[in-house]
Amino acid sequence: MCISSNMSIASNMSIATNMSIAIVGKSRLGTSLMRAISYEKSGYKLHSFLQARSSDQFSVLKKNGGPEVLIIATKDDRIREVAKKAMKHCGPNLRFIVHLAGSQASTILPKRKGVAGIVLHPIQTFPRADAALFHSITFVVASEEPSAIAWAEKFARALGASNTLELKNKSLPLYHAMLVIATTSITLGLSAVEELSAELKLTPRTIKRAMRPLLLSALENALAHPAQSIQTGPFARNDKKTIRTHKKALKQSPREIRDLYKALEALGSVS
Repeated sequence: MCISSNMSIASNMSIATNMSIAIVGKSRLGTSLMRAISYEKSGYKLHSFLQARSSDQFSVLKKNGGPEVLIIATKDDRIREVAKKAMKHCGPNLRFIVHLAGSQASTILPKRKGVAGIVLHPIQTFPRADAALFHSITFVVASEEPSAIAWAEKFARALGASNTLELKNKSLPLYHAMLVIATTSITLGLSAVEELSAELKLTPRTIKRAMRPLLLSALENALAHPAQSIQTGPFARNDKKTIRTHKKALKQSPREIRDLYKALEALGSVS
């Protein structure tokens, strides 16, 4: 069966559940999806769950006419290759092919008449395989087919998401760069804290426990208000004397930490 590009959203919504799904890629995200579909009564059926590197197993994608949805859950640089190999084996049931990378367009997926390509990116990190990590998150969706957007939004809700955001394919690289800046600034900032704690003769665990209320308060405030409006500290005050003192104290620290401080100073001075 095929979805035509002019099928109405309302009609597509009526077939959004009870579809069979195959997942290729046993990453933490892929495994989380498998568990959500299998164990959380999502309304969808798991057709198959395959290793991306075991293309000799892809013949199962023909079974019972194949899945209606094919999800590629591999590393970003392997999506195009794996999707092409997997789709060759899919039976006539296939309606949607999905990848989960936030930086790449749906157009990297192989073409087949009646099959719509979709980006479905969770704004979440997956340190472990856990279906609960989908609960109350937001997914970003992108596709050239309105019917695919409608399906993806309903599927995201079935996984436990609270919201979806639709973006154009061309906007995905900038969107993903934004996420990387936001999350990496936190983790690398704390990596610098761990490095500097040794110079202070403190264990990273001790100093991070002490900083926890400060960090959580800063994060909550920045999420609730325009970040620039609630900025505090020497950068916001243009306290040049304190900034010079900090730079002097950091002279013996790794260059990467000094560079990080300079980058924060430059950002903090933006009005």
